[in-house]
Amino acid sequence: MKNIKIEKNNDNNNKDNLSLSKVTSEKAVNNDTNEDSLAEITSSIDKTTIKSSQEAPESKSSKNKEDENKKLENENKETEIKEENETIERRKSIFEEEIEKAKAREEADSNNNEVEEEYPEKAKEDWDDLDAEDEFDPIMVSEYVNDIFVYLREKELTTKPDPDYIENINKELSWKMRTSLVDWIIQLHYAFKFCLETLYLTINIVDRFLSVRLVPSAHLPLVGIAALFIAAKYEEIIVPSVEQVLKAANNCNTPEEVFIVERCILRELEFDLNYPSPLNFLRRISKADDYEMFGRTLSKFFMELSLLNNKFLNYLPSKITAASMYLSRIMLDRQEWTPNLRHYSGYHEDELKECVSLLIQSLASPPKKWNRSVLDKYALPKFGKVSLFARQWLKRNIDKAEDLIV
Repeated sequence: MKNIKIEKNNDNNNKDNLSLSKVTSEKAVNNDTNEDSLAEITSSIDKTTIKSSQEAPESKSSKNKEDENKKLENENKETEIKEENETIERRKSIFEEEIEKAKAREEADSNNNEVEEEYPEKAKEDWDDLDAEDEFDPIMVSEYVNDIFVYLREKELTTKPDPDYIENINKELSWKMRTSLVDWIIQLHYAFKFCLETLYLTINIVDRFLSVRLVPSAHLPLVGIAALFIAAKYEEIIVPSVEQVLKAANNCNTPEEVFIVERCILRELEFDLNYPSPLNFLRRISKADDYEMFGRTLSKFFMELSLLNNKFLNYLPSKITAASMYLSRIMLDRQEWTPNLRHYSGYHEDELKECVSLLIQSLASPPKKWNRSVLDKYALPKFGKVSLFARQWLKRNIDKAEDLIV
């Protein structure tokens, strides 16, 4: 019996031990699971903290980028606003300039009215609108022609040289030296068969440059060559090389010297080569003269003759053109100055007397070797021998010529 009880007790002890082992194993399992869960929690916490720590600078950088973009947008808006304001101001300034020009025109019209009171013939508006017939001709630009010539009349004031630049600046030079230089330039111009605009622009460049810059007499031909080269590049379609120009001038200078003087001239003139030559105004006046060829060629002869005389620097190109046309009509026994000519030239005949007188004196003076290129040029059949005609008329009509001299 005792043995049986002992065995039972042993069995109970074994059962208790088994239950204890189960409990301990369950506890161990629970501990493992708790540890695993703690590890997962800690790892998840670490990941979230890492993500948050990574996201924080990213969010900051994105915010900074957004701020920078906003700043850039604001700056762009400010610049756009400034540009708009500048354009508005420019438009205002343009409108103000137009208003001032309109006021100046009104004043000019009032002055013209005063002149018309002095000259009753001028008050009669009996001139014909010759631009109306060119309404459908796009080349003649009849809708802009009046504005164009108003601009040219303004521009000839700004491109006028100093008529006393020899006495004021270039005292080493003389007017005789200028005349011989112009005569030489006319010969070079004719040798290259340049257009007449090139010749007038060349002489204007020389005179304007000598009006602002001291030039030794030894460098005067170099100034003439550089001015001719500049004018040819401005007016001509096909321009000879500098070597060809120097060859025609007997290689008196080197290409490098021409380029140096060319740059110097353009700097002094501030690259302003927009010179309204007498030819521009002759085309306008010829419209009122029915584009008569011989009278027009005779006017060109007088205009080119004026280049040799420094006294014509006191007159504007438009007045020299009007005086040339006026004198040519007298020589051809035509009506002296019609209302159309008065209107399209912008000058009354009484305003042209001094210039006409100077033209007759230049024509009457005996030609010399250093100033006869214009006479020889216009004595050719190509130009209708108008220089011979003018000098013969002067011999036959001495009394008329004396009456025209003031």
